[in-house]
Amino acid sequence: MINILSLNCSIAFAPYLIDALSALEGTRNASSKTVRQGGSGLVLTHGASLGLIYRNHRASLDSQEASHYLATVGLRANVYDVSLMSEEVVLASVNDSLLVSHPQSEIWLERRYVSHLIAGYKTGQLSPGSSLPEWLVWSVAAGRLLLSDQRSGRWVLLGEDHLEEFERRLTRLTPTTRSTSPAPPVISLKGVEIHLQSAFKLARTLRDFAQTRRVSAYNEAAPEFKLTVGPGVEGIRISDTGSVVGLTVREAGKWAEIIEAELARLHASESVRGQITTVLADGSDGRFVLQWGDEVFVPHQFSYQGSVSGGLLIYARDRGFSLLLDRSKDACIALTPQEEMLVAGRGFEVS
Repeated sequence: MINILSLNCSIAFAPYLIDALSALEGTRNASSKTVRQGGSGLVLTHGASLGLIYRNHRASLDSQEASHYLATVGLRANVYDVSLMSEEVVLASVNDSLLVSHPQSEIWLERRYVSHLIAGYKTGQLSPGSSLPEWLVWSVAAGRLLLSDQRSGRWVLLGEDHLEEFERRLTRLTPTTRSTSPAPPVISLKGVEIHLQSAFKLARTLRDFAQTRRVSAYNEAAPEFKLTVGPGVEGIRISDTGSVVGLTVREAGKWAEIIEAELARLHASESVRGQITTVLADGSDGRFVLQWGDEVFVPHQFSYQGSVSGGLLIYARDRGFSLLLDRSKDACIALTPQEEMLVAGRGFEVS
């Protein structure tokens, strides 16, 4: 998946996003449009900024943020070998599965199923002992392969070029070790979960309210969580996606101290550039690097080479950023040199 601020969309949209973000960066021309993949539409509007609308979530990016997301989307597209082919079919090799996406729907195929379909396309029948999942119906006619997903009733018609690409990718579909990295901590405020990326701003807001009795209302949204702060009956009202709590002036000051103490215990730091907030925090044997929907755990003494091959944690450089992609979770972060130094200062070893 691709995270862009509050949006979370399929990797199949990567080719369209790269074109749109490149236009904002000034390297390509693009026009406003709606593109469809996997049965969903992504609206791209061009102007002084790039507007994105996907499944009722909205985001607006300027040129600074475009460079950040061009780097992270580009690395994903490179690592997963994302290709926009004829008839708007997008293929991506994601670990040991092949994603076949098209405007109507998308189908995920395990490596063995890809192998069976290649053989079936060439001979017109499955090899003895091979089988496909019950929900997948296939047929070959006039040099075309028809795949039908019985779960959704959607289908896709593939040609010789697509099957050649299936065969090229077959040896690259390899399983990935399950991630053993820990989840970043959250702070519980009377049942409301405060994610570290929201903790700094909330602590400042609570302290300001305790001192001035004025509430600075705001909303923060990421693909996995939402935090809303505003005036309430008790004084200040805080809610996540499932819980609501009210705090008095006195309680607000106490909770500001609690959150600040927890952030200090984790040696957490915050940096903000445009709409992108980066939070670093200590884990048991490494550092969490959090950028909204993208959360990567960097083990102590992690050493990297300038390549995009092998391992769960992949490193690359692009557009002045140091990039890290966790293939087990498909999380990708982009660090400026200053942010990288903050990670390096607590065990991130550059080689």
